[in-house]
Amino acid sequence: MRLISTILVFLAITPLLAVIGYHQLSTSYDFVGPYTIQPSTPERIDYVEFYFPSKSLADLTCNGGRGRVYIFDTLSKTQLVNFSFREDLSTKFVVPHEGDYAVVYYGKEDTQCVIRFEKEFPAVAVQNAYLTTGIISLVALILIWRVVNDSH
Repeated sequence: MRLISTILVFLAITPLLAVIGYHQLSTSYDFVGPYTIQPSTPERIDYVEFYFPSKSLADLTCNGGRGRVYIFDTLSKTQLVNFSFREDLSTKFVVPHEGDYAVVYYGKEDTQCVIRFEKEFPAVAVQNAYLTTGIISLVALILIWRVVNDSH
């Protein structure tokens, strides 16, 4: 009974440990770049591909060139966002989930881009799994505690 109670206590505090981990993760910053991207043409597409392991807020900064920068989700083959700029671009966009993404540039002259990720969070399914485990474990722990106390 002690082993089961110990396991349930650990599982019950798992959501608290996850919240602490989420806080530390969300205050860290990761970078992609700087990369020099040449203008894409109908004959040749020049792009930078990056992988990110979670949902995140991203800050895109490009210097030099003028034209449009497109961000694509390479898994679903959909365009996330596009931005028009002249010489300098500094904007934010949301990376909606874990996966591979591509930055494509159509314009004049080369541009140099950096992507900084901030406020990272695990997928909703992962957060829900932690919370569900904690709630079920806490309920089971309370039930076991009541059974043990009622038998004395």
